[in-house]
Amino acid sequence: MTKSPSQTLSGTLLGVLEITRAPLAPTAISNIWMITFWTLAFEPSRAIGRFPMPAALALTAGVAIGLWSFGMSLNDIMDQRRDRLFKRDRPLPAGRLEPTQAMATALFALLLALFCAALIGAASTLMCLLCAALIVVYNTAGKHLPAVGLTLLALIRASHMLIANPLLRFTWPVWAVFTFVLLISGIAYVLEHKRPRLYPQEVWGLVFGWVIFSLLFISWMVHRGGLREPGAAMIWLGPVVAGAMFAGYAPLMVKSKANRRAAGNALMTQGLMWLIVIDASWLIGAGMRWQPAALIVLYVISRASIGVMRRYREGVVEREGACAA
Repeated sequence: MTKSPSQTLSGTLLGVLEITRAPLAPTAISNIWMITFWTLAFEPSRAIGRFPMPAALALTAGVAIGLWSFGMSLNDIMDQRRDRLFKRDRPLPAGRLEPTQAMATALFALLLALFCAALIGAASTLMCLLCAALIVVYNTAGKHLPAVGLTLLALIRASHMLIANPLLRFTWPVWAVFTFVLLISGIAYVLEHKRPRLYPQEVWGLVFGWVIFSLLFISWMVHRGGLREPGAAMIWLGPVVAGAMFAGYAPLMVKSKANRRAAGNALMTQGLMWLIVIDASWLIGAGMRWQPAALIVLYVISRASIGVMRRYREGVVEREGACAA
């Protein structure tokens, strides 16, 4: 008797890697490491500053991997019915993972994030719980309301960064990630013709949400005295250049794709990876040296992992097809 894809070790491993979107996990690590490096340099009295550098990086990476994997797994679990109709190659419809395995993956990932956050401190644990709650709200209800869902995606990304330092004074990098994710996810949503459609009133809702949360970020920095970090006069140059480079590259990338759906997917994927470059640019502007290089290593890992994952998937599918025959 031949084994189903979900019963093979290689099929199950592929299913876990696919359901967690593992190649893009380094983009989440980069975001939280950027805040970790910043805190250790400018606010060492905060909770994460009590740890030596290797421990701080390990704990925040655990939080990032856990929350990222939890969110991605929960997304596939909630979309099973739709994926059976439109995305039959996803791990659950294809049979590489059973629903119970997917739920176990999501639960383990969440517990990993909470465990690492608890080791950092109480405030980080509360921020981790808030981020996890936003992930649940997005996957259960938010995604069905475009303006709400897209705003939640940006807030999830921003809140996960703050787990490293919930009382961060200089939150411009977090605001920049919030703005960038809101923009690229909105454009990708339109390009991919996702339902429900993003009508003008939803666009105005996105603008309203961006203004409200931008004012909250600015108000927090005014209250904490963090609008401008001392000794970092050129801090904005790198992020502005990085943003301009992506703005020039994105239209060419979109035009090169065969259809709008592929263009939207590529924009979202490349945009998330470009967050690593933006993170590194903040650290360069702050005068750091090896820390930006560490983030660029994450970029290389993420980009290389996409190709490795594609080849691994092709090999698994070919072996499964041979077994079925």
